[in-house]
Amino acid sequence: MTSPESSEPVLSRSLNPASSANSVISAAIFEGAKSALMAAVPSGGLVYYFHKNTEFFRKSTGPSSRTALVIMPPLFMFALTSELEIIRLKRKEARDIQLAEERRINPNKVMDEKKAAVVTAESVRELNDAYTRNFGSPIRIKATMGIHHHVSNIVAGHPFKVLGLLAVPTVAYIAKEQMTAKNKDALKFSQKVMHTRVYGQFGTLMLLGVFMSWKMYHDKYGDFMSVEDAVWELSASARNEREFREKIDREFIKMKEKGVASRQRRAREIKEKEMKKKSVAAAAAADGTKPAAGSQKR
Repeated sequence: MTSPESSEPVLSRSLNPASSANSVISAAIFEGAKSALMAAVPSGGLVYYFHKNTEFFRKSTGPSSRTALVIMPPLFMFALTSELEIIRLKRKEARDIQLAEERRINPNKVMDEKKAAVVTAESVRELNDAYTRNFGSPIRIKATMGIHHHVSNIVAGHPFKVLGLLAVPTVAYIAKEQMTAKNKDALKFSQKVMHTRVYGQFGTLMLLGVFMSWKMYHDKYGDFMSVEDAVWELSASARNEREFREKIDREFIKMKEKGVASRQRRAREIKEKEMKKKSVAAAAAADGTKPAAGSQKR
């Protein structure tokens, strides 16, 4: 049984064990197949409807393009949903492993973190201060995260993606209104395109200004975050810092042991060289005295 004061690393298990890969992949394939089936129904239905009722669609598309219009949305939904499911399951698994390791090594700290997760105004202020000190960025911790908080974080985190999602249908609607206006016969096609470009550009720039202002607001005051996520990130940061310090200590001890071993090895080599020199000198002296003794006998 290891005590909490031992120098053992905090995590003795991998956060991405290979044993769970098959179950995660199976769950991701199942979720992706469900999403692909849900996307195949409207995509196939729309292509069939336009093929039967729209002459322009039949003339503009061939068998390969119509097949692609049916197949590509389900393939996209399968890839997106399965990837998101893998990420979700792996994060959940890593979080469970880390909590289990923390509970095994330091159960008192886990209990303290659970107590700190009790939502009070004072605990929220303390979490805000601790997060700002630790990560250097502002944050707005909420006891309960509403849909508007999540939407606000998404808009601030991905302003250009949200802009694309809103600007494209906006410009398409403007183009439809220009093409089907009452005075459509009085305007040339180039004039309608010009009107669509001007109105669409104005609307897109207005949306861009709103989203970038919202992003600046979030950069100044911070994103919204739940109490559970804030506690988790702070504990994970402390855990990573502790693991890094333990790794540095282990590397320092290894380097120190290597230095001692190399010094001992050099000392042995020097001693062996000195002994070899002495033996060579003794042998040379012995060889020099032998001929002298023989000449005296003769």
